[in-house]
Amino acid sequence: MMNPISAATLAVMTTSILLATPAAAAPSVGDTCLESQGNKTTVAANGTTLRCLADDTHGWLWRVDTGKKPESTWIGAQRAWAACKTQGYTDAQCRDKLNR
Repeated sequence: MMNPISAATLAVMTTSILLATPAAAAPSVGDTCLESQGNKTTVAANGTTLRCLADDTHGWLWRVDTGKKPESTWIGAQRAWAACKTQGYTDAQCRDKLNR
């Protein structure tokens, strides 16, 4: 038969585990972040607010949060295409104009 753990023993064990778990270090500008953290914010060790943003070259990075809502390059390209078409250009003309 197993002996039950007392509440005091359980509290000591839980506290020991919590104290032994290291806290995650605050990220710095340029540190990598996960795609699942995209557009989320955090605070750097120096107090600067950072936002996790996609970078075409380096993946996802913590960048200084400017307060401006980020827009993906795909969405920007779609907006440019729509604006070109609204001006009456053909598909071929828009491709030429936007791929410069």
